Amino acid sequence: MKLKENNYKIEGKVNIKICHISDIHFNKQYNLKIFEELYKCLKNKKIDYICITGDTLDDAKIIKEKEVKYLIKFINKLSTITKVIISIGNHDESIYTKRKVKYKDTSKFFNKLKSENVIVLNNSYYETKNLIFIGYTRNFKLYKKEMLNEKEINLEVNKLIKNTNKYQILLSHSPVGMKDVNVDLILCGHNHNGLVPTSLESIFKHRGIISPSKKFFPKDIRGFYDKNNIININGGIVKLSYVSGFFRHFNRFFKSHIDFIEISNKKHK
Repeated sequence: MKLKENNYKIEGKVNIKICHISDIHFNKQYNLKIFEELYKCLKNKKIDYICITGDTLDDAKIIKEKEVKYLIKFINKLSTITKVIISIGNHDESIYTKRKVKYKDTSKFFNKLKSENVIVLNNSYYETKNLIFIGYTRNFKLYKKEMLNEKEINLEVNKLIKNTNKYQILLSHSPVGMKDVNVDLILCGHNHNGLVPTSLESIFKHRGIISPSKKFFPKDIRGFYDKNNIININGGIVKLSYVSGFFRHFNRFFKSHIDFIEISNKKHK
């Protein structure tokens, strides 16, 4: 799986560069070459933070399997480059069976990932002198019929926002419910690029084929938007989940998306 790098520049109160990725979806059958490619791409980049916006796991059962050591090793390796900030997605707390999806509390696993350079944000904050990262973990039940729950999601996330002059960056796995959230920058994933093959992205532009909520030809499925607020929706590392059975083999038609966001305070240049 090859990589697609997207570069964005925006104006803000800080001078930093962020690498944003999402939807790693680690599983027992994972192609570990993806980790090699990601590390090679990032190791020589001048970046201040690596942000991973959820679905690091494909299924919560993996935390009990021996293969999870490869994921832990990868996260630790990334942290030798710069600080890694991780938020929680729906797959990070899901156990999938043939009949239904069950909630699984994986907080102990993610807490073990924490180190000086690995920050896990589960409805919590990471704060520096002039910057705040907020990690929003949506109530698990709100992933069902999520478009109908948009107002409730918006209320949840707004409870986390601080009243401050510092530059605030929100990590939310899904972009649903992020309208009118009063922060400087929102980082999301979840949409899996709308399942648009890489070769067709120029035709579809910002539209997708299908969204996670099963909406056909959804708008604003990937990329960078400056509307009510500034939001970046990462196209994802893995497009088709390994719990998707046969369809996961179609991942070869998609490139992994890596977004680089440079924030600069022009007034101080």
